[in-house]
Amino acid sequence: KQQRCKLEGSVVEAEQRGEAALRDAKCKLVGLEEALQKAKQDMACLLKEYQEVMNSKLGLDVEIATYRKLLEGEESRLCEGVGSVVNICVSRSQGGMVCGDLSATVPRGPTSSALLCSPSVVG
Repeated sequence: KQQRCKLEGSVVEAEQRGEAALRDAKCKLVGLEEALQKAKQDMACLLKEYQEVMNSKLGLDVEIATYRKLLEGEESRLCEGVGSVVNICVSRSQGGMVCGDLSATVPRGPTSSALLCSPSVVG
């Protein structure tokens, strides 16, 4: 009888420990579910912010490409217009003058000459 009473007591004690462990596990589960929900909300906010930043980036990329095309068009227009106007740079080491298409050379003095320069070189 004593052994039976001890075993029943052990069973009751084990049940109590099991119930306490189950309650503790349920509390941890609730905490983890709350943390998961918060992480999902944070991720949704970050994703929305990322999409806004990417939309801004794409808009800026389009704007940059547009300005680049405009700039290239303006440069080519200026270069085409420069064909009738002569831009001159002075160089002291050359012995001739080159105009227009770089095919005609007119001799000058030995100490200085004028050379055709691209608009980006003229200062």
